[in-house]
Amino acid sequence: MTLEDLLKTFERTARDVVLTVGTSTKTYCSRESYDILAFPEWIKSEKEKLELIEMYKKSREKENITTLPETSWWDEVKDKKVVGWDMINDGTHKKRELWVFLSEVSE
Repeated sequence: MTLEDLLKTFERTARDVVLTVGTSTKTYCSRESYDILAFPEWIKSEKEKLELIEMYKKSREKENITTLPETSWWDEVKDKKVVGWDMINDGTHKKRELWVFLSEVSE
């Protein structure tokens, strides 16, 4: 399973999740929050992407939507194989941390 495949499974439950992604030699993000982890399969155009972001803005009353697929490092890691992952709760069940460990090479 690639990183993109894994994150699509979390998309509907991603609210209040912080993400850490890395390999054994490099950390791509550490405890960062994203509003959109992966765009759904039906997103094919820039217009559809903007419509989804606008929907998030309205539903979450937020000006700036942070999308993981638009980060500078996403293209480098989205096709890397997931070696392991873990979801950690902070004890209050308000914040969850998703830790993803990747292979050094892409699929």
